[in-house]
Amino acid sequence: MNSHLLTLTQRPGGWVAADPMATTLRRPQSAVFTASTERSRALVANRRRRNLWFSLPILAALALAGVGFWLWRVVGADLGAGTHINAKHEELAASQGVARAGSTAVTPGGPVAANLPRRHVETPVRDRVAQAILSGARDQLARKVAAVSQSVDDPHAAKGNSFDLIDRGLTDILPLRTAVLRHRARVPHLYGLASKVGAEERSRAFTGDSLAVFLLDYGSRVGNEEALEPGDILMVQRHRLGARPMPAVVSDSTDEMGNALVITLDPADHVAREQPVTAYQVRDRFRLRDADLIHIRTALDLSDLRLQGPTRTL
Repeated sequence: MNSHLLTLTQRPGGWVAADPMATTLRRPQSAVFTASTERSRALVANRRRRNLWFSLPILAALALAGVGFWLWRVVGADLGAGTHINAKHEELAASQGVARAGSTAVTPGGPVAANLPRRHVETPVRDRVAQAILSGARDQLARKVAAVSQSVDDPHAAKGNSFDLIDRGLTDILPLRTAVLRHRARVPHLYGLASKVGAEERSRAFTGDSLAVFLLDYGSRVGNEEALEPGDILMVQRHRLGARPMPAVVSDSTDEMGNALVITLDPADHVAREQPVTAYQVRDRFRLRDADLIHIRTALDLSDLRLQGPTRTL
């Protein structure tokens, strides 16, 4: 049986038995070991703090990216579809008793366009040329034709540019594409060309800029003091830096405030839209009438061309 002696130690309050073996086995840690341990703990704590501060910008960037993606998917889709405009104007229409044009199922040509409250102008469209231009624009509005930058030759295509907005209405009464090509060939300098246009340049002729040059020579300009009429062609420009002029067709309707509406094929809108003319800066105003078409056909020698369907030849 193992045994060992106990040592009696006098303490305040009496004698206390102490085990000498336990005292011998319990060796105190050295000062160097203690200092090293404290340094290690301090380094670990410092590293954790550094990692935390390093992670905060990354977490913030991820959070902002998530919020931006959500805004793009939800708010961007709402802005593109025009549902926020619809909701606002439906409230106005309900409060002011304005009739809103109902939407119909059509061949899809792009995102859904905004349906603005409108009322018909009392003055009817009397001229057949103005009626043709307006009918062509309204057809593209109803079909929600997608707005692109380059012209599309097919008058029934589901996409087109601002030149096509005018050309498709005139298909049966004026070969506008041929007229523009012949005018460019005769006066290339007016179109910013140094010489006559080659075949490879013809695809670039059908733009809003070319139409503006053509109308300056063959259309009737409308003064600022004159009232707009349905079927008039306006050169409009958005109120933003870098925006380019484009043709628009004056509608036979107005908004709830009495402002004239215009129909556009603007790539910024994605589809054909009918919007108040006040949304744009009007750069020029033109009107095509029967007398203008007679002058165009005579001056550009277009009398030999058939007008049954689209004409695309020189």
